[in-house]
Amino acid sequence: MTSLVLLFPGQGSQYVGMGQSFFASSQGALMLEEAESALTLPLRSLMLKGPQAELTSTAVAQPAILLHSIAAYSAFIERHNVNFECAVGHSLGEYSALVAAGVMKYPDALRAVRIRGQLMQEAVPLGQGAMAAVLGLSADKIIQVLESFSDSANYAAVANFNGPWQTVIAGTKAGVAGAGAELKLAGAKRVIELDVSAPFHCALMAPVKQRMKAVLDSISFTDAKFPVISNVSAQPETSGSRIKQLLIDQIDSPVRFTECIENLWSKNLMGDGFIEIGPKNILSGMVKKIIENVEIANIDSLEDLDKFGIKV
Repeated sequence: MTSLVLLFPGQGSQYVGMGQSFFASSQGALMLEEAESALTLPLRSLMLKGPQAELTSTAVAQPAILLHSIAAYSAFIERHNVNFECAVGHSLGEYSALVAAGVMKYPDALRAVRIRGQLMQEAVPLGQGAMAAVLGLSADKIIQVLESFSDSANYAAVANFNGPWQTVIAGTKAGVAGAGAELKLAGAKRVIELDVSAPFHCALMAPVKQRMKAVLDSISFTDAKFPVISNVSAQPETSGSRIKQLLIDQIDSPVRFTECIENLWSKNLMGDGFIEIGPKNILSGMVKKIIENVEIANIDSLEDLDKFGIKV
């Protein structure tokens, strides 16, 4: 039987029209109805009609992406009989991975990411924080340059280690702009500001942790049916209680996606290939730059289920 590694995307993968084919099915329609009822949020209208600016708001994007991802996952496992070696979610995507692995229930995860998004948005006033993708410069060199941007007004730090070609930085708007200029002088090919509504995975998010702990403490976490690679430890985790603590730590810690994928290789957890489930295929491109010659399929719509195939 085919054995796969699950990939679940995070914020930045949302787009107007997302999830439309899944919501046309009875199962997807029920999941959408459950999400709208649990969150009192008009997700159908926002996801299918936009506007994109509102979908970019982290308090909307987080539940929208999780809904799309779990609707796609549910449709996939209904149609295809495969084993899952483990799951990797990028930032928000870790919550989708935990639902798939049975650690969290779908309604609990929806409510948690909705609050997570609201708290992250409130932590830094809109327009005062920023994130940028740095292309073509080693992570070690980026960390070295950012040592000069540790003060509160001009703060910038690594938020995502996304592979040998891309590292994302986050901080104050002034800090990210200043760091971007210095990184270009240090040899970065490009520095691209990201369309996000808050600076995730850096020290500016620290005030969110205690409030998010209270949210997660109210939710039941069970041990995982298959390992989930933590963004914080970059290791396969199965203990529900440890996973909960790692989710809290994830809020102001960088996403170590490069190490997550490299550790899959070193621990022989690659299975027969990867399957990215959810909007777009951003993680697939990252994985291919970390490990060459891997099989990756993408499930973004019901049509993708018909085309699914991993060579074994």
